Amino acid sequence: MEIINFRPLTLDFHTAYLEWELSATIENLNNYVFVVYRGFVQDELDDLDALDISVNWYEDLSISGLYDKTQTFYYQIEARNILDSTKSVFSEVKALNQPSLPWWAIEIIRRDNIGLQNVLGDRFILLKQRHSGPPCPNWDITLGQHSTVGNCMVCYNTNFTGGYYYPVTIYGTIGGWGENVQASQSGDIKNSYTNFLTTYYPRININDILVDSHRNRWRVVGLVTSKGLNQTIKQILQVSMIDRDDVIYNIPLTDDAYPVNPGRIYEDEAVDLFERMVSQPVISEKLLISDLIADLKTAGIWSKLDAYYIFRFTEEDNAVLNWKSTSYNLERNNAPMFLQNIGFQLDGYTSYLNTWYNSPTPSGMCMGVFVYDDIATDGVDFGNNYFYLNSRTGSDEIEVRGNDTVSQNIANGNSQGFYAINITNTAFEVYKNLVLLNTYNISNFTWSADYLYIGARNVGYPFSLSNRTYQAAFISKSLTTGEINTIFNLTNTFINRN
Repeated sequence: MEIINFRPLTLDFHTAYLEWELSATIENLNNYVFVVYRGFVQDELDDLDALDISVNWYEDLSISGLYDKTQTFYYQIEARNILDSTKSVFSEVKALNQPSLPWWAIEIIRRDNIGLQNVLGDRFILLKQRHSGPPCPNWDITLGQHSTVGNCMVCYNTNFTGGYYYPVTIYGTIGGWGENVQASQSGDIKNSYTNFLTTYYPRININDILVDSHRNRWRVVGLVTSKGLNQTIKQILQVSMIDRDDVIYNIPLTDDAYPVNPGRIYEDEAVDLFERMVSQPVISEKLLISDLIADLKTAGIWSKLDAYYIFRFTEEDNAVLNWKSTSYNLERNNAPMFLQNIGFQLDGYTSYLNTWYNSPTPSGMCMGVFVYDDIATDGVDFGNNYFYLNSRTGSDEIEVRGNDTVSQNIANGNSQGFYAINITNTAFEVYKNLVLLNTYNISNFTWSADYLYIGARNVGYPFSLSNRTYQAAFISKSLTTGEINTIFNLTNTFINRN
């Protein structure tokens, strides 16, 4: 066994990025760790960190000032056998490969990265293909082929165990969603390619895989670089969408499928939420959650939220969490049925969800809920004694109160959809989906301090219980019509994701 293709380089000009590969080996890799060494003098290196043997890269975040080319950093990698030191192997010592670019080209790349991340681009997951390392155990040396032709779940048809390295996040723009197709002379339809634009770092190679926010996977089939004033500053990739039945879609994107977290960028609020989750979503799901929170923050809605619930998860304990804070997590009463990737189905008799929320500002608040099914019932979707909504009564009407002793009714023949009550001073608004159905003056203002329930009306005890299914809900300060439309669109897109 030996360490090959050791490449120290920089990605963002303030971080050293090291990458290497293992030659083919029959050694027991469980007996090894990688050790990273760094120094300012080639023959005086200190160890920095020890890594799991299945990791083939390292980000040195402890260096800075790489614009100063008078300072050179030297690196070396050791594959250390923890049982027998005589079997340990070292890479050659290499100096950090600083980009041979002028300051203005570095600045263009830096600004392009900011633009792609914040304005023009989308977030993608990059899976870099292995080109060396432990051979796939399904490779038949005698036959010169896989024993599982075309469907190897060990190497994903790369011939090297694992197939691809740990997923990392990049930003770029793709030339249109979906497949481009062309007809061959035989009449077959084949995937063609579309263009993907990103900056010059990180470097991407042919056969690497990109995963978009819709979980489509794209193979890099061509690569050209774009130059400005004779300096390479962009990568233009030719990518082809991979069919959903391809083995590539079995490459895991879950955190626990890889040994370390490479420091992907999530919103701080998303990180706090993940820490409270019983089981971790897959990486692509985490990115969607983080993006949803970022969009709510950008729209100015996040700061107005007191509670935000998404019920569409695979893990029930994750579905009861309040995304906004550790307060107001839902309490499940009398075993509401949890439907994976749908939400909570109530029984209409005893089950309901308690938000533990009673508004400190009853004159200015909003509550909304996403109803999954169409059921006519006298059961209430959310509320308490004087603040509640039933999306479809037995008379095909919405029945609603907004801090009032008087109920209002609006014709409605289908309970499925999004509903909200928004209280603004002396009036309240009633919404369904993107439509403001009506605005009512509060004729006899009355406020109940009872906790707000989902799937029941709290009158000191659960009353008018619902047998509908719910996918999401929120409680906030008063919102504008535009903000209500935005929270509907963002939440609806998330709960209806593939």
